[in-house]
Amino acid sequence: MQTAELSIIGQFRNLTTFSLISALYMESEELLQLKSLYNLEHLHLDCCGEDCDASPEAIAEFFRLPSESASNFFPYRLKYLRMSDCHPFYFEAAQELVKSCPQLESLNVAWNQFMGEEALSLFIKNLSNLRFLNIGGLGEMKCEALCEISDDELPKLRFLSLHNTKVSEEILQRINLRRPNLFITNRSDYFINWGMRNGELHFNKEFRGDINAVLNDLAEIDGFCCMHSVI
Repeated sequence: MQTAELSIIGQFRNLTTFSLISALYMESEELLQLKSLYNLEHLHLDCCGEDCDASPEAIAEFFRLPSESASNFFPYRLKYLRMSDCHPFYFEAAQELVKSCPQLESLNVAWNQFMGEEALSLFIKNLSNLRFLNIGGLGEMKCEALCEISDDELPKLRFLSLHNTKVSEEILQRINLRRPNLFITNRSDYFINWGMRNGELHFNKEFRGDINAVLNDLAEIDGFCCMHSVI
């Protein structure tokens, strides 16, 4: 999709949902055309990794709100976001995102390998309405901010996906014991789950439940579609 085509889409200012699954070779100017969609509540962008030609500065600018009349600009109304496989999504973009969209309920930043540990810490500390979070594919990141997550942080979180990360499973197990209503998946066909064996707590290596039933229930909630293919 070229600049002229995105410029045309940018004229549909009543759009509340927009999905562009393969933003191959998208350049800065093309991305910023979408900022005219100030009514957007729901956005999916797969930026195609190293084939994304937008600059880190443009990604940060994409999420920046003006200091005056912010409610008339994107991304003031944004609640559900998939901005995945976006190599130029750096810490500065994360800063602008949490500043402009503290009301986010769903966030997929999977394969944004260069955002850094500090970006994840920002999400945890500032996005208190988040229900769904996909931080899979973050390479060598250990997501250390999860080790120190308090009960007051991400209090509404229902689903957490961490496929292809270096996060310790023991850390995830401890989090899940504190939050038994949170579904955590760190590999295919699996949610962390446990039972009692000989009077002792035992974590199962396989999911002892109906994965499809869980996913169907979650899919009934607005924003879960941002998680993409997570199991």
